Amino acid sequence: MKTLIRTELLKKRNNLSESNKLNFSDKIKKTLFDLSEYKKAKTILCYMPVNNEVDIISLIKDSLKNKKRVALPRVNKKEHSIEVFEIKNIDNDLEIGCYNILEPKFENKRLNYSDIDLILVPGVAFDCHGFRIGYGKGYYDGLLKNTNATKIALAYEFQVHDTLPSESHDVCVDKIITENRVIECGGK
Repeated sequence: MKTLIRTELLKKRNNLSESNKLNFSDKIKKTLFDLSEYKKAKTILCYMPVNNEVDIISLIKDSLKNKKRVALPRVNKKEHSIEVFEIKNIDNDLEIGCYNILEPKFENKRLNYSDIDLILVPGVAFDCHGFRIGYGKGYYDGLLKNTNATKIALAYEFQVHDTLPSESHDVCVDKIITENRVIECGGK
């Protein structure tokens, strides 16, 4: 079931026009910046958008300008985990990493999960309870279960379902922001 949902939504997301992607992403960014969780956060774990995900490049740049500490994930395939590194400049601190996704360079400062106040969670599908379907590799599952940071998913409205299949080990997000609304999930 998860595979079918993943395939269907990836196709739909990949067919999203560039103008809609940027318009929706900008609305999502503005909504995030108005949330108290963002305003209070000192260290934010972001992600590098791929496959037509919500584009948060300008969000990262604006957060750095606003003196937020910004971190990005780096996949450790050997440990099947995500390591977190601080970046100071999105143009100079990244390199091509696992799965051809830009990741922080090793020389950047490595952070502990406990350093993170807010995690912006990518995914393919979400439901109103905070469950998510990712890409099926399990990297974010390990991260999310090992942190007390606030977890906010950024998604297009069509990625949100009433319910999704879930398993006992799944970790819910606290909120979902789409171009149309903020969904309080109560993930904690």
